[in-house]
Amino acid sequence: MTEEEAILKTRELEKQARHLEIELDYIESKEPHNYKYITNLEKRIDEVYKEIDRVDEINKVSKS
Repeated sequence: MTEEEAILKTRELEKQARHLEIELDYIESKEPHNYKYITNLEKRIDEVYKEIDRVDEINKVSKS
């Protein structure tokens, strides 16, 4: 993965995380009793941030 590809992938993942966070905020305010969906969103957000970390790590390794 080139540095440019890593940057683009990271931006895409950050947008995805932000959209999920917005959805989580909305659901928490409108349906706070919907624990299953809230937990699912939190898990998806964590996975996206782990993927961002993975892409960053790959990019750091490829630079060295």
